[in-house]
Parts: sequence; C-alpha cells; structure tokens
Amino acid sequence: TMLETIKIVLQLIPTILSIIDAVEKQIPEGGKGKEKLEFVKNALTAAYPQITEMWGMVEKIIGAAVTLYNATGKFKK
Repeated sequence: TMLETIKIVLQLIPTILSIIDAVEKQIPEGGKGKEKLEFVKNALTAAYPQITEMWGMVEKIIGAAVTLYNATGKFKK
C-alpha cells in the first residue's frame, strides 16, 4: 500500500543521507550531480532491489537534501 511505501522511504532517509555524504566526500567537485545520483541509485538498488518501485519518492528526497546542503554550505560549490 501507499502508506507502507511511505513508511519504508522515511525509514531509508538516514541511509540515503549517509550515502549522499559519502559520495560527496569522495567526489566533492561540482558538475557531477548526474553521476553521483546514478551511484546513489545503484547502491540503494543493490542493497534493496524493491527501491526501484519507489524511486520517484527517493529521488525527490535526494534532490531536497542536495538543495538544502548546497543552500546551507554543507556542500561547497
């Protein structure tokens, strides 16, 4: 159900943020967002194949996190 999907995605947020942080530490230069996003997707899919069914939600969370990190200076441009 949709409620179960939302619960799963919310539970994954700490993991998603950890992966984003790890990727950014390894590849800090800008202009590589597409490649970084693809890595995050591949890593999450390898660990949890069902995530492909909820990728739209996950991608929005990743976008919101990256926007926040850029706006607050966590990620240096």
